[in-house]
Amino acid sequence: MFSHITSGLGALLPARELCALARERGALAIVDGAQAVGQIQVDVRALGCDAYVGSPHKWMMAPKGTGFMFLRQDVQKRFWTTLASYQWDNHEDGAFRFMQYGTGSVPVVDGFLAALRFIERVGMERIERWDAMLTKRLRDGLAQIPAVRTASPLHPDLTAAITTFRVEGVKAKALQDALWERRVRVRAQGDDRGVRLSAHLYVSPADVDTVLDVTSRLARRGA
Repeated sequence: MFSHITSGLGALLPARELCALARERGALAIVDGAQAVGQIQVDVRALGCDAYVGSPHKWMMAPKGTGFMFLRQDVQKRFWTTLASYQWDNHEDGAFRFMQYGTGSVPVVDGFLAALRFIERVGMERIERWDAMLTKRLRDGLAQIPAVRTASPLHPDLTAAITTFRVEGVKAKALQDALWERRVRVRAQGDDRGVRLSAHLYVSPADVDTVLDVTSRLARRGA
């Protein structure tokens, strides 16, 4: 099991190649798509994974408490359900036996469906392009600030819309708080990494420029 996109550094892993490697070794390939679904286009069949799981409350902006699991039909019998409600062991039901959890939350499901409709209306290809544009704008600007150290992978094949960076001589929480004063929310990742910024569809180029302005000011102050 591996993350399609890692949480702390936003590394986009070669999921298709890793799934193929697992098959060659006779292992199941289970992909954690918590940071991928809603950020990039995902085709589970093209990836060749046996299972793919996601947390829609992140990049899809669905309610907390939502989730999904794709499970290839030919491997379903190899998985044991941890829920033992009605029909929990009925293999004729296919993947539905993994959903035997009793009464669910209708509002949460409706919120999930609304998020799906919103993403489909905007279009994943368009969202992916926007996020990539914002990330390039951010990283190009950070590269012009000598005191900035970027912890996220810089290779294009490994780049996602998560950028973790720090400023030499500045505590991660100080950078986080300075950005929040300008109403930009990031998350501190420790002083060795700095802060994590997610450039998604609700972020504007002006927001990125605000980040660069605050970071540049802190870097000059630290120097």
